Amino acid sequence: MRKKLILDTARRLYNNRGLSNVTIRQIAQEMKISSGNLTYHYEKRGDLVKGIFQDLCSIEEKFLALYRQTNLNDRQLNNLMKSHAKAMFHYRFFWIDFVQVGRENLRTQKKLDGLMQNRLDELDYEWANYLNQFLYLMATSNMKFTSKSLEIHFSKIEEKVFV
Repeated sequence: MRKKLILDTARRLYNNRGLSNVTIRQIAQEMKISSGNLTYHYEKRGDLVKGIFQDLCSIEEKFLALYRQTNLNDRQLNNLMKSHAKAMFHYRFFWIDFVQVGRENLRTQKKLDGLMQNRLDELDYEWANYLNQFLYLMATSNMKFTSKSLEIHFSKIEEKVFV
């Protein structure tokens, strides 16, 4: 439970401030714990990024499992893609700080490249293109989901993806 809380806090701070602007000490301060307590679980920033990336990959796998269901109609597929895009928004620092992630951890960068290629291989071109464009827009703007009905819809799909 402590590790998940650390990863969630780090992800939130990386998203809000940028990967290069957040230190282990700032994450610990945000959680009101000592830096030593945090580094007991994650020795350096690269370990945090790797842990957050593993969460992202888990969500991606769940999304692809739902996508592979051949009985999805167009509306369901569209809703699934929107929900996936929202889930990716929670990991936007990967897309915003893509180059820095690669510079700091080549192995994570290769896996991130593989995740993007897998998306292109698995999804119809139209949907993969839509999602990649969405991620680009998300990385270059400060997108917010404000519609209450949209939030309710995303929450229902997220229950399937995040469980």
